[in-house]
Amino acid sequence: SQGGMLVPRIIASDAGKHIAGAVVMSAPSGPMEDLMLMQYRAILGRAEEEGASDEKLARLQKQVDTWEKAVTLLKDPVYSKEHLPEHFPLPNAYWWFDFRNYSGPLLARNQNVPMYILQGENDVQVPPPSLKVWRSALSQRKDVAFKSYPGLNHMYIYYSKNSTGEEYKLPGNVPEEVITDVANWIHLGMKDLSKNGEEADPFVIE
Repeated sequence: SQGGMLVPRIIASDAGKHIAGAVVMSAPSGPMEDLMLMQYRAILGRAEEEGASDEKLARLQKQVDTWEKAVTLLKDPVYSKEHLPEHFPLPNAYWWFDFRNYSGPLLARNQNVPMYILQGENDVQVPPPSLKVWRSALSQRKDVAFKSYPGLNHMYIYYSKNSTGEEYKLPGNVPEEVITDVANWIHLGMKDLSKNGEEADPFVIE
């Protein structure tokens, strides 16, 4: 998620070229602040549909209002890391302004460290279309492979219903397929990657 979207920035800071490759899981394709606002609006929307109490709806609306204010300030070019707003509604204002408007796919476009980018198709936190943005941005690279997994949520655990995050409380395991895919990519994938950004063929360890 957040760690995955930061991979291109980590690669860019690797002056010694120590990073041989990276596995990126459920990485947002656009600014984190936009994604967070979308998530809180969606949570409020689901609560309204479920007929939540007025108290809960008021609390969720307050969270949305906080994020709307934060995003408005983050999008305002008047402010920067060097000139932070006096009243920023989230902790660590410097971090947010250092990170605002960040796009991992755009940064990764001109890099050359192999990457394997994965996405669960039942992810309520990072929308599955994020993977399409990564694919499009990196379509000219031949050292990047992609794979999506039907039914897997943000935790890479299968859930038969639409994920809401509430199911994170349920016991579950990451499917062997995911673990094997990552292991095989590390073992073989960095020298046998996808064809012009298309999904790689399954790798097999002998």
